[in-house]
Amino acid sequence: MLGKYISQTSGHILHKLLSGENAFEITDAFGHKILFAKEESGCCTRQCCNENRSFQMAITDRQDNVVIGADRPLRKVDLSLDVGTKN
Repeated sequence: MLGKYISQTSGHILHKLLSGENAFEITDAFGHKILFAKEESGCCTRQCCNENRSFQMAITDRQDNVVIGADRPLRKVDLSLDVGTKN
């Protein structure tokens, strides 16, 4: 049975903040690591664009074979400001 458990891998917090990757372990219901996910994105992009950011994702098995790959472009965000006068 495939589980729904995902946890972020541990590591030095400064390295995580400055590097361009987030890594996650995907486990089954028994806690066995079955897949690994690695996101590649820029530090500034993660902080400034949040869920609108672009990134590349690779999900690998225990033998480091890519089983799923994704490349999401930056989402268009309307940054226009309404600077009208108050009535």
